[in-house]
Amino acid sequence: NVEGGTFAQKRVFYTSLYRCYERMVDINEYGQYYSAYDHQIHKSDKPFFVDNWIWDTYIALEPLHMILNPTKEADKISSYISMYQQGGYIPAFATIFGDWPAMTGNHAASWFADAYYKGIRSFDLKTAYEGLKKNSLEATLLPWNNGPATVLDSFYNEKGYMPGLPYGEAETVPQVENAWEKRQSVSVTLENSFSDWNISQIAGVLGRKEDEKLFLGRAKNYKNVYRKDKGFMWAKDKNGNWIDAMDPKAAGREFFTENNAYTYNWVVKHDFQGLFNLMGGAKKAEEKLDELFRADLGAAKFNFWKTQPDASGLVGQFVMGNEPSFHIPYLYNYTGAPWKTQKRIRMLLDT
Repeated sequence: NVEGGTFAQKRVFYTSLYRCYERMVDINEYGQYYSAYDHQIHKSDKPFFVDNWIWDTYIALEPLHMILNPTKEADKISSYISMYQQGGYIPAFATIFGDWPAMTGNHAASWFADAYYKGIRSFDLKTAYEGLKKNSLEATLLPWNNGPATVLDSFYNEKGYMPGLPYGEAETVPQVENAWEKRQSVSVTLENSFSDWNISQIAGVLGRKEDEKLFLGRAKNYKNVYRKDKGFMWAKDKNGNWIDAMDPKAAGREFFTENNAYTYNWVVKHDFQGLFNLMGGAKKAEEKLDELFRADLGAAKFNFWKTQPDASGLVGQFVMGNEPSFHIPYLYNYTGAPWKTQKRIRMLLDT
């Protein structure tokens, strides 16, 4: 039982806690068998958890479950490892019928590493690492795709960034979902930089020193898409040129995932100091954070949400209602202004 607070606050707390148990779901029937990702019936007395949209859950939900039920969390991770063994890749969205190739990033890496460092060890870390490494180096990084690497992934592995497609230029890579999702090139670079950092941490635990060095290098790829003269993460074309027509307030799925550059400026969760250095130091970063919370839409509401319909709960350009923003108010703690975090968090919770 929680103590303190008003009745309304407790109602919000317990309603939210209840909803935290929506996912994942154990589909092992009677503790005897389950239908697996290789389309076979497997006999097992262990749970087989599915239904996890990991782009949405790795930031807050899974870390919460690590605290609330670490034993169950290990079983969920073990289910993901079984899915890799059955289907060939670590899933993106582990649904009841198999891997639904949604969103971006290799975020099981964050989930697995976080669990291990929090003392959850009863899963096969070596096999988990094998799958994560394969996802990073051999699978496609394109959003809403799964399967083997494409020519764009080969470019990423060589150049250290996903190339953006300039406005008006026809898409030539058939694997790109071009009707709506597109390349999301900056987000792909940033999110996989974070994923690769997490893989490097697991490689270090396993004593894979060469792999650790490789993935630590890839974790710095975020620097390849920071444009200092603009102060934003910015799209580059295949020739290494900045795509000048990009609007940091309105760059939809051509370059970003569900948000714009104002949000993705801060999706470098493994190296805040490195990010602040790019911005000119902690004080400059603090000023950028201040700007985030007061910047206007830069367009009529209809035009803004036409390209970013998931950018809800806006405070300036800060997106309270979408996952890539969840950590941002806390970044003042790293700039030396913790009181601004305290003020923002209270305002956001009470609004």
